Parts: sequence; C-alpha cells; structure tokens
Amino acid sequence: ETNIDEITVEVVASKDDSCYVALSHVWADGLGNAKATALPRCQLSRVKALVENLDFDYLPETAGSGRPGNTSEILLWCDTLCCPVQDRSAKNMALLQMYRTYERASVVLVLDRGLISHHQGRASVIQACIRVATSRWMTRLWPLQEGALPAKKNRLWFQFTKTALPL
Repeated sequence: ETNIDEITVEVVASKDDSCYVALSHVWADGLGNAKATALPRCQLSRVKALVENLDFDYLPETAGSGRPGNTSEILLWCDTLCCPVQDRSAKNMALLQMYRTYERASVVLVLDRGLISHHQGRASVIQACIRVATSRWMTRLWPLQEGALPAKKNRLWFQFTKTALPL
C-alpha cells in the first residue's frame, strides 16, 4: 500500500536513454484535469501503486533488474501532469512530442475504468483482447498513437483489476 504523504512529483528532463512508464487513459475516468497541470494525491497514489506492480522482468531489456534502467526509481509520464494547461505554446510543444513520448516509453500502461473493473484471473488472452477491443479506451482517437507505437515493441500493457497484461 502506498502512503499518500510519501508521493513526490518533480519535473525530470527527458534524455534519449530515459526509462519511464507512459500512461494512456480516458480523461473522464478521473485522470484528466482541464484546469491545472495537477492530479489529486489519491489519484497519484493509485497510479504509483499500479506502476510499482508492473512486472518489468517481462521486458527483455530489464530481465533480472526488476526496473527499467536498472534503477529503483520509476519515472512516469502522464499528459495531465506533463502537458501544461495554461501556457498555450508550451502545451502545443508538449502535444507535438506525444509521438516521441509513446514511442520511447519503456512501458505504456493503459488505464480504462471498464478494464480495471474486470478481474482477468484465468480468462484467456483472447477474452482479454476482446475486452480491450470493446473498451472505452478504444473509442478515443489517441489509442492509434498511444497504443500502436509501443505495441510494435511489446511494451503496451492493459491494467485489469489485479494485474496488468502485455497484449
């Protein structure tokens, strides 16, 4: 369990070898904020717990290290936190970098309320794929970019109730 008081948010400059988890989500599910570049602590705590539970050993470049970049710290990219709301030119610059952001992510974690409410358990991969294909996340325009780029490298993960699956 994550202690809300232990969560810190800081801006870290991106480098070519930066290892991070990028979130792809439906804003209406609670991770969007049209008024500020911020999220409530409870949402940050929830996201932190989900990211910390990812099985990074599944990725070939992190096998045995437990984390991308062989570090205990996990960097997170979330549009709500990384795309400025007030400064229009800064927001446009961030949006122009979205392709690069998702293409270079160590993992893209998809958060969709409908998927998260489903306990995957021993259900087949086909059943999981059908759930993803019929999810609210798939009705958005962004999944083509946010999902297709990391999927080429097997870095697209979908969060279900108790586990995230690479599909």
